[in-house]
Amino acid sequence: MITKQWADIDGWWDNHVEYHGHGLEVVSKLIEQSNLQWAANESIFTQDPLCESWEPQSPMSGPLRTNQEENWSQWLAHLIRSSDGRFSHELFGVPEQSTTSVDREIHMSSQEHHDRRVDIIVEFPELSFSIELKKGDEHYEKSSEAAYLAEANTDHDKPWTHYLLVPELKQPAVVDAFGDNIDLSGAGTPTIYSEAFVDVEILWWNDVAAALRRAITAEINENWQASAYLFITLIEQKIMQFHSQSAIEQITAGGDVPDLASVRGVDIDDQIKYLRASLGGDPRD
Repeated sequence: MITKQWADIDGWWDNHVEYHGHGLEVVSKLIEQSNLQWAANESIFTQDPLCESWEPQSPMSGPLRTNQEENWSQWLAHLIRSSDGRFSHELFGVPEQSTTSVDREIHMSSQEHHDRRVDIIVEFPELSFSIELKKGDEHYEKSSEAAYLAEANTDHDKPWTHYLLVPELKQPAVVDAFGDNIDLSGAGTPTIYSEAFVDVEILWWNDVAAALRRAITAEINENWQASAYLFITLIEQKIMQFHSQSAIEQITAGGDVPDLASVRGVDIDDQIKYLRASLGGDPRD
C-alpha cells in the first residue's frame, strides 16, 4: 500500500516538474542575469538574494521567527528608521529624506470605539504614515479603525497616508473582508474605502521587497544594506513563496521527490514578472 502511494507521488511529481519546467528554466536564467547586475553594481553583495536559500528551514531557524508578525514589523520599522532616505523614497514616494520618528505597537485609545494598536507609525517633517502589517493573520477589518485612531490621537495637522501591508497571495481574503468597499481595479493604488473611519491603501509585500531591491545600492550605510539584503531573502521566499536558485536546481534535477516545502503555491509567472521588473525590463515580456 505504501509503495503504491509513493509511486503515485512520484508520478505526480514528474508531471509537476514537466508542467512547470519551462517557467523554472526562465526563472533560473533571470536569476543568472540578475547575478551579473549584482556583481557589477556598487553593493557589497555579488549575487541575487534568491541565491540564498531558506529551504527547508523551520520558522525557528535564522534571525527571524517567521511565524510571528511582530518580528517582521520590527525589522521593517528598523529599515525605515535607519534609511538615509532612498528606501523611504522608493516605498512611500516621498522625497529622499530621513524620518523624524518611527514607532511600533502604539496603543491608540478611544472613547467611542475599541482601543487599537497601530503596528508602525512613520513621521516625516511634512507627512505621516501608518502601517498595519499582516503576514498570515486574515483579520483585516480593523485596519480602517486603527488608521482613524492614529490620526485622532495625534496633535499635528500633517497629511496622513494609511497602509494595510499584506501578501499578494492573500488578495482573495482581502476582497472577502471588504467586498464592495475595496477597489482593486488596477487604476491607481488599491484602496479600502471607509465611510465610518478613513481610507486605507493596500501595500503588498512584493512592493516592499521591490523597493528594497531598488534602494539597496543607493543607501550609503553598509550595515543597512546587509540588513536589507537578508530581509529581501526572507520576504521573497517566506512570504512571496518564490523559488530560490537552489530549490529550482533541486526540482529540475530529477530523481526523488524533494522536501515538499519546495512545492510552492505561487504562480511561477508571478516570479518571472517580478524578476523581469527588477532587472528593469517589461514584466510582460
